[in-house]
Amino acid sequence: MASSDLIVNVNNLEKIENFLNDSTYKEIIENSETFNTRLCLERRLRMPFLDPQTGVAQNHCALFMHSRHRIPGLKNGQVYSYPSARWRKSRRQYLLQKPHPPFPAYTHRPFGHLQPAPPASILPGSGIGGDRGGVGGGG
Repeated sequence: MASSDLIVNVNNLEKIENFLNDSTYKEIIENSETFNTRLCLERRLRMPFLDPQTGVAQNHCALFMHSRHRIPGLKNGQVYSYPSARWRKSRRQYLLQKPHPPFPAYTHRPFGHLQPAPPASILPGSGIGGDRGGVGGGG
């Protein structure tokens, strides 16, 4: 197809250029872009969720990419393509769960692994250190 076969209507071309250069059009495009990015961020926070119709757990996908991410086509006939997302190892569920409380003997010593064990007379309930409710206490 030669370039001489193309017929361009100058009036229509000027209308399109004026429409694309209009400030309200640019503002609408920017607002829709910010809405889409905010929507994608909110969806990432709520992921994964169960699709009520299919029952499948949905995960995040990167469908909305900026034009700056475009690279030349990798295959024959491809105009452009986008880079693939980097693989990341998923977190284990047991790491996300609430940790179990520590062993009760170590709760009163914040740096117990650095300090020597306290003498038995100081520990509550040992029965030696005074009126602390121990066995054989003072009556």
